[in-house]
Amino acid sequence: MTTKALRLLGVLALATLIASQPMAAMSDVRSSKSYNGNGTYKVGKAIKPGVYVSKNSQSAFCYWATLSGFSGKLSDISASDIGGGQAIVEIQSSDKGFKTNRCGKWSKKGTLKSLSVIPGNGTYSVGDQVMPGTYESTAKSDMCYWATLSGFIGTLDQINASDIAEGPQIVEITDGDVGFKSSRCGSWKRID
Repeated sequence: MTTKALRLLGVLALATLIASQPMAAMSDVRSSKSYNGNGTYKVGKAIKPGVYVSKNSQSAFCYWATLSGFSGKLSDISASDIGGGQAIVEIQSSDKGFKTNRCGKWSKKGTLKSLSVIPGNGTYSVGDQVMPGTYESTAKSDMCYWATLSGFIGTLDQINASDIAEGPQIVEITDGDVGFKSSRCGSWKRID
């Protein structure tokens, strides 16, 4: 199966999952530096614009979406992501809402702890967690997906480079990358 076909299957699976999920009720929580639990939050009232990090386990399922409205239609989703491990999202002042499911606690992103090895599933910050360089994955997965990112808004145009492939992978993370996303690749070790 081609990379394009695999990406299309992923998008269709995500759309089916989202369509089958009811919208959570809007929460009226006070604006703070962290947000717990599932729900839909109104940007500017319940959650402030900014960059947030959620650190779930490598195997935990996490879904988030930034919203342009609250009708529950797919057209209200500005950007979204689904996966395990650490998640990072940038919520913009132009977003109307933020939906989160099974992601755990979201905290404002400060400087994150530097990692000697990228632990596997998740989205990581380049420059503080991950240093630019060439990395090799450890897993011999039949469906390893990785992407280098220009930001954390979650839109397709923020993917600098990506691949879906079998077996160990090698990726170059550059100074121009802001983030790195990995799914089903195992851990990544710097080789240069």
